[in-house]
Formats: sequence, structure tokens, C-alpha cells
Amino acid sequence: MEGITRGTAGTDVHARSEMLERLAAQARAMLPTLEKWQARTAIGLFRMLAEGEAVSHERLAERLTLPVDDVSATLAAFPAVFHDRKGRIVAFWGLGLGKTGHRVEVEGRTVYAWCFPDTLYFPRVLGKSVHVRSTSPTGEEFSLLVRPDGVESVWPAGAVVSFVQLEGKQFDDNVISNFCHYQYPFTSEEEGNRWAKEQSTDLLMLTVEECFELMARIADALFGDALEPSSGRGVRLDR
Repeated sequence: MEGITRGTAGTDVHARSEMLERLAAQARAMLPTLEKWQARTAIGLFRMLAEGEAVSHERLAERLTLPVDDVSATLAAFPAVFHDRKGRIVAFWGLGLGKTGHRVEVEGRTVYAWCFPDTLYFPRVLGKSVHVRSTSPTGEEFSLLVRPDGVESVWPAGAVVSFVQLEGKQFDDNVISNFCHYQYPFTSEEEGNRWAKEQSTDLLMLTVEECFELMARIADALFGDALEPSSGRGVRLDR
């Protein structure tokens, strides 16, 4: 298992920066390359799911002012889009309506994340602050307030995040079993590393702030200029 050593020494800061850049590059290579209309569809779906209700293709097409056949074709090309028995979308790329250990409150509505790092990039994509309540595999509870441009508060202080090593990984319909089963908050790097040693995949430990930076880079790379600039002003759907 690999961890990032925290500290004030310049070499430590440089090592962390290199680690995040390497992970971001691996994520860019792993994730799909979206055309503008695909990014627009994905962001629109995120925003509608964040309202706390299942999303039909027809409602999404109406919101985006696009033909429903075009929206359905775009969604069919995406991995990890999950529907209910009525054909409505209930989960997509980390955001879902089914209960998990990672509860996300968006403007008074409750949705759920597939894994803890997902909660850190939702504000970037939604253009809204979120309140996160998460539970670690050891039963510890965590609370965060996350803005589009950064983490405002973390409790308990000093929390770290287990993160799957991305080299050789794929982003597909098995994302939950390949990634989300291993990515949690912990009260300390020591606690996280003890848990990580018992897992079947290689993990590293990031601070919450480092994980936010990484997930923000991933969101920016994935959605491109469909997102507003990094000031966190929201998303563009007028394309």
C-alpha cells in the first residue's frame, strides 16, 4: 500500500503534487472522452438526479431541449448508467438515489454517493455546495461541507481518504465493485492503512483536501468547457 506523507517540508509538498498529477493523468487516460453534447447530457442528468427523483429519458430531453432519441443514444454509449424497472435513471457516475454509506444533501434534498471521493466532485459538477455525512468501514462517522471551489469544513479534523491506485484500471459498469468498495474516509492515515492492508486491491491515502483537488481535476478533464471556470460558478447547459 502507498501513502502520501503529510508535512510542511518542501520535498513532501512536491511529492504530494507529483502524486496528484500522476493520478489525474491516469484518470484522464481511463475516463471516456466526451463530445460537447455528451458532456451537456451528463451534467444535465447529474443536476436532475440531485433533485432526488428518478429521471426518465423524456424528462431529461425536455430539460435539455434535445430530441429524446438523441438523449437515449447518448446515454446508451455511457458506462455505469443504471435504470429502474420503469426505465428511469436512478444512478449515474457516482450519484444515485439508493441508500449508501455516503449521504449527500443538496439544497435540502438527499441523494447518495457510490463512494466517498464522489462526494467531493459533485459540487464542481452541480455548481452547488453539498453537506456530506459518511461512515467508514470501521463505523466512524464523518461530516463535511464542500463548495464547488473547495472543502469548507471536515469533521473530524485530519480525516484521510482511501483511494484506489488507478494504473491498469477501467471505468465501466463494474465501477462500484472495482472502486467504490474500497474508497472511504478514515480518522487517520494509520487507521486507513490498517484497513487497506486487508483489502484485495492497492490503495493509497489522501487528505480530504488532496482528494478534492484530484476529483476537481477529474471533473474538469471529463466535462471540459461544459463546466464553468474553476471559480465554482456552476455548469453550462446552454450549448
